[in-house]
Amino acid sequence: MSWVYIIGAVGGSTVKIGRGHPIRRLHGIQVGNPEELQVLARQRVSLDDAKRIEARIHAGLGAFRLRGEWFRRSEEVDLFLNLFRRARRHHLEIYLARLLREMRCDRCRLPIRLDAPLHEVGRCGDCVEAARRTGEQLRAARAAARERREAQRDARLPEMPEGERYLSLEGVARYTSSSAGAGFLRRAVQTGRLRAAYFRGSSGPWFLPEWVDDWMMSFASPPPVAAVDPHATDPGTPSTRD
Repeated sequence: MSWVYIIGAVGGSTVKIGRGHPIRRLHGIQVGNPEELQVLARQRVSLDDAKRIEARIHAGLGAFRLRGEWFRRSEEVDLFLNLFRRARRHHLEIYLARLLREMRCDRCRLPIRLDAPLHEVGRCGDCVEAARRTGEQLRAARAAARERREAQRDARLPEMPEGERYLSLEGVARYTSSSAGAGFLRRAVQTGRLRAAYFRGSSGPWFLPEWVDDWMMSFASPPPVAAVDPHATDPGTPSTRD
């Protein structure tokens, strides 16, 4: 195993990007450097990956190279430094591909910026933001259409009559002390077994207690019929033996 490291001074103007043991390299570099250096970031990888990752970082930050493994601090170098410090192994490959402009947006075909969201691997930051705005506009349009439909429905419904005691589904369930619940009552309305009323500004349905009483009475079982014995003789009928 090996390391890919970034060494530099906090607030300094240069950084060193290389591979090897970061602590040993830090002690060797600090002898000839007047600034107090420290390991700013490091990633532990295999030996072959260390060579490849170091070469890719040097190629991606080539515009800021001063000499050898030393690079001038800039906004892009600091951005890569922060991402490299907290990157996981599978995220590091994505950052390197973005650094080398190898990843292009599926939508606009422009190189994906280094700071684009990781969960949008195939989209650049601008397209992600555009998609978010489009989604918000669609949700707002759907909400407005839903409000218009509800307003049109309420306009067609009558006002709540005064002086009559209507009950909601839950109120009917409490009124009847039934354990069937609102779902059973709603199915009774859908099948036409119970009358219901819909009023403006309410989700409905609403019921008159008399309707509920009639509906409950329709479930009452008929009185039992006495069984008749065909062999029994009717006392009012004259016997054939007489």
